[in-house]
Amino acid sequence: MDNSSMIFDYIKPPKTVRIIAWVLLAVGILGIVLSAGTFGKGDDRSSAVKFNNSAASAGDYCYIDVVGVSDWLYKYDSSTYYTVLDSDGNYGIALIKSSDYYSMSAQRTYWDSDDDAVAPESYRLYGMSVTTTDTLKKNIAEVWGMSQVEYSSYFGRLYLNASASPSSNKGSLFIALAVFSLAGWFGTGLYSLISRSRAKKSVRNLEATGRMQEASSQFYNAVTNYPSEPPIVVTKDYIFTKNTGSVVDLSDIRWIFRRIQRYNFVKVGEYLIGKTADGKEKMLMTISKNSEPGIEDRIVDNIRAINPDLIVGYSKEAQAAYNEYRKAVKNGTAR
Repeated sequence: MDNSSMIFDYIKPPKTVRIIAWVLLAVGILGIVLSAGTFGKGDDRSSAVKFNNSAASAGDYCYIDVVGVSDWLYKYDSSTYYTVLDSDGNYGIALIKSSDYYSMSAQRTYWDSDDDAVAPESYRLYGMSVTTTDTLKKNIAEVWGMSQVEYSSYFGRLYLNASASPSSNKGSLFIALAVFSLAGWFGTGLYSLISRSRAKKSVRNLEATGRMQEASSQFYNAVTNYPSEPPIVVTKDYIFTKNTGSVVDLSDIRWIFRRIQRYNFVKVGEYLIGKTADGKEKMLMTISKNSEPGIEDRIVDNIRAINPDLIVGYSKEAQAAYNEYRKAVKNGTAR
């Protein structure tokens, strides 16, 4: 194996990343195909049961024979909820599609008519019975001017989602699978592409500047001290990071400090960061409990041996010193 291949094979992303990316892409495409073949198909309306809030269970495929429908009660995103009156004189809550709602002109008229009006022929709505959320219950109860306890005794614990069906629910699962898989494929594939491109660029840069022999010699001597390939190899002049495509020339680093990444105030990562003479930022290593003992100090010592004026640590004073150094670089007076 030649010198460039030895370094490239260490810093390039592993083949498993590309394999995972292709698997995720295949699963995503399969999810799209399955969802396209599922929506609106396979619903056996003869199996639907009459929506009876006292007997129905969440997830049942049901129908309501509607003779009266109110104006909208509550809207959330693209969902609109109404009160419906069925042919048996029972009231319920239903999420209704616009196409169905506008088809029920006779039912809308009957809702606003006098008590002695003749009920129209019923309009059958099919859908899935769904447990009413506290938010939905609260908003509809406010429209009706009743308490949530009164709501439960009047409308029960379920509503009919007339925009859903067994096939649409199954199709939604396939779509979710496709979205998740394609997002994973994009992230994994992008990581592989960027890391591989960075690895090629790092190797070309070492070759173009005549440092390949020196870098590969340092890398080989360092890596042979480990029983297995470590996640990071630190030499006198370089940092080689496994699977990221990264080779950092320590002579470029002028300021080094730790960065703690937090999510909702919880620490999720800690990194050793280096800033170069031209203002660029390089991630030197991820700091964890599994990090090689003393490796952080070794990095600092190796850089300081090359750049005695290395700025260490993050503070206002360190930031000011680095800014002054950057001004000196631009003015051509930096050492």
